[in-house]
Amino acid sequence: MNIVPLALSDLELVRRLHFEIYGWTKNKDEFESMYVDSQGDLKAVGYLAKNERGEAAAYYGVFLCDLRVDGKFFFSAQSGDTMTHPDFQGKGLFTKLALKTYDKVRELGVDFVYGFPNESSYPGFKRKLNWNFPFKMKKAIRVVPCLPFGLGGDLFGMIDLAVLEAAGFRDIAEDTFGRANAIKGDCFAIFPDRTFEKKKYYIYESNGASILIKLDRLKIYIGFMNAEEESGYKMLFDKVFWVAFLTGRPALITYLSSWCHEFDFIKSKFKVSESLNFGYLGFDNNFSDHFNTLRIRYVDYDTF
Repeated sequence: MNIVPLALSDLELVRRLHFEIYGWTKNKDEFESMYVDSQGDLKAVGYLAKNERGEAAAYYGVFLCDLRVDGKFFFSAQSGDTMTHPDFQGKGLFTKLALKTYDKVRELGVDFVYGFPNESSYPGFKRKLNWNFPFKMKKAIRVVPCLPFGLGGDLFGMIDLAVLEAAGFRDIAEDTFGRANAIKGDCFAIFPDRTFEKKKYYIYESNGASILIKLDRLKIYIGFMNAEEESGYKMLFDKVFWVAFLTGRPALITYLSSWCHEFDFIKSKFKVSESLNFGYLGFDNNFSDHFNTLRIRYVDYDTF
């Protein structure tokens, strides 16, 4: 087994590995946009295990970002794709690749790695990599009664555009979207060189209140809601609810930690359940007290 640092020339191998494991993958351009910045350089750090035929057997990597914790910014990395081909599971590849990745990001000056492992990955992060898991994220779902389903995604998105424009939302695809500004300094993660797909991500801002959404075929995902008073949250909720209603999307979904300012309002309007564990691995001992009450939202996921 040959273990090598991730290179631009290996991205197609990683994409193929994703397909072989999950049965689906993004197209080449979409997949590479997650790993390559606007200058054509890798924005992910990771390691790839190749078998004797040069095929990808396993991959682990992280995405570099800045984190705001208690008003201070830290150079960090969000744990990204964790993939091991079924033919090579149980051989310790996940642990080997992760430890080599952590050694590399420490050399780059990263303070800690964090992430949201799924249920199958969680035991490995906890037992083999010694991650700390202070809390679970919350998943909030609001059902929207609407007919017909998927109306807005039809007709070349003309209905989507008309409804969003009438509601005061603007497409942020052309923006260099600074999340620190959009969330009024209450952000957690800031990914450099982040881009947003056109006709998919929209923001509404008015009188100190703002909301970021992502359109899916039958869902609207909320990246964040920010307001100074409950009346502001109600105004934002009403807007996104009617966008969902008029465009035929029967679900509003978001993820957040229970310490977010808007959590109580979300609980009053959405069905809330436990979601993925939030975990981290610090490279010194000065972070544990800061991580128990973090305000994290869906916009802080690399998958948003």
